[in-house]
Amino acid sequence: MIDFSDPSSYRGINSDDLAIYVKLEQTHLNREIENVLGEGGTFSTHSTDEFARLQGDFNSAYESYVKGMALLSMGWYRTPMVPGGPDPMTFTKVVGSIALSCTLGPWAAFALNAALTGVDVADGTTAWKHAAVQLGVGAAAAYAPGIGSQLVNIAASGIDYEEGGGIGWDNKNFKQGVVRGVATMVITPALGGAMGEFGKTALGTGLSTGLTTFATNSLTAGDGWSIGWDGGNWQQHLTEGVASGVTAAVMQGARGKQGKDAQGRPITGTDKQPQPNVFGDSFVNKAVSGAINSSIMTMGYHAFGGNGFENNSFSKFNWNSMAYSAQDLGGFLGNKANEWILSRQEVDPVTKQKKSSGVVEDWVAKALQLSNQGDKYAKDFFHSIGAGLVSMASDAISGLYTPKIVREMNSRIQRDSKTNEITKESIAKIVKDLRKDDCFNDGLQNNQDLSENEKRLLKTV
Repeated sequence: MIDFSDPSSYRGINSDDLAIYVKLEQTHLNREIENVLGEGGTFSTHSTDEFARLQGDFNSAYESYVKGMALLSMGWYRTPMVPGGPDPMTFTKVVGSIALSCTLGPWAAFALNAALTGVDVADGTTAWKHAAVQLGVGAAAAYAPGIGSQLVNIAASGIDYEEGGGIGWDNKNFKQGVVRGVATMVITPALGGAMGEFGKTALGTGLSTGLTTFATNSLTAGDGWSIGWDGGNWQQHLTEGVASGVTAAVMQGARGKQGKDAQGRPITGTDKQPQPNVFGDSFVNKAVSGAINSSIMTMGYHAFGGNGFENNSFSKFNWNSMAYSAQDLGGFLGNKANEWILSRQEVDPVTKQKKSSGVVEDWVAKALQLSNQGDKYAKDFFHSIGAGLVSMASDAISGLYTPKIVREMNSRIQRDSKTNEITKESIAKIVKDLRKDDCFNDGLQNNQDLSENEKRLLKTV
C-alpha cells in the first residue's frame, strides 16, 4: 500500500507500479494546476473580481476627488454643511421657502426661489438654457391641465439637456415618454375603476399609484415603436413603485383627499410631479413628498446592493428633491395663470357680467375647460373598463359557486329593483313565477348545492 506522505511505503515497490503511481500523481497535479491557472480557473476569476473591485474603489475615490475639487472652485454656499447633508443653498431653498410661504405668502417664497435659481445660473451650476426650458415646460403643463398637461409632458420627454448647456432632441427618450405617458393615462383610471371605493382611500391610492409607476417605468420603447419590458432593472422599478405608492398614500392621508400637484395631477412625489398641495402649503408639501420618495429610493438602492439600478444616483439621499427647481417655478406660475383665466369667466355678482376682457380670453378659457373635460371623459372611459372587468370576473367566480336557481332569482330581483321598490311581496311574486318553470322544481329536487333549509325557504316564500 503506497502512502504518498510516507516515503518508507515505497520500499519493495516494483518499477511498473511506481510508474503507475507517478503517472496518477502527475495527472492529479496537472488537474489542480489547470483548475487554478487554466481558462476560467480560480486565479482568473479571482483576478477579474479583484481588478473590478480595485477599479470600483478607484472610480469612487476619483469621483470624490473631482467633487472635492469642484467644491473648492465654488463658493461656501455650495459646500455641505455636514458630511452627507445639504449645502447652505439647498437648505435655504427648503427652509427659507417654507418660512416665507407660511408667514408672507407663497409669492414671497416664489421670489426667494427665483432669486436662488438666478444664483445657480450665474455661477454655472445650472445652464440658463436648461433653466429657461424647464421653466417653460412647467408653466405650460400647469397652465393647461388635464389632457393638455399630459401632452406637454409627453412632448417634453424628448428634450435633451446637453452637458455643455445646450438643448437638443432625443428621439429615443421621446418614444419612451410617449409609451409611458399613454400607459399612465390608461392604467391609472383603469385601476381606480377596478378598486372601486377602496381606490379613493389613502391605501388604495398608494397601491394604485405604486402599481402604475412600476408598470409604466418597466415599459420600454424599441425600434419602430415596439414595446418591451425592462426586466433587467426590476429592482429599481420596484423601488420606484414602492416610493411613489407610499408618497401618494401619505400625501392623500394627510387630509383624507387626493393630493394634486401644480399641474393638477395626483401626487406621487417623483420629479415629474413636484408641487403637491395637501398640507395647505405647496412648499411644505414639496419638502415632505421629496423627502419620502428620496428616502425610500436610497434605502431600496442599498437593500439591493445597487443591483438592478441604472446608476448610483440613488446611493445617497437627494436633498435637492425637497427644493423647488426651475420646472417647479414654472408650474407655480402656470397654475396661478390658469386660476386667473378661469376666475375671470365667473359672473360678477354686482355687474352681472363676466370679468373677461374679450373674445380671445374667452377662447383661451374655453380651451382649458375642454382640456379638463377631455381628461375627465378619458378617465371615466378607462375607469368604467376597469370596473367592468372586475364585475365580469366577479360574476364569473360567483357563477362557479352559486346555484343556477339562485342566480336566476337574483337576476330578476336586480332587474325589478331598477323600476320598482323591492319588498317581501315582490320577492314572493318572483319566486312564484319561477316555480311555474319546470326547471325550477327540478332544480329544487336535484341541486345538491342547496340545503334542505334553503329548499324549504324557496318553497314557502
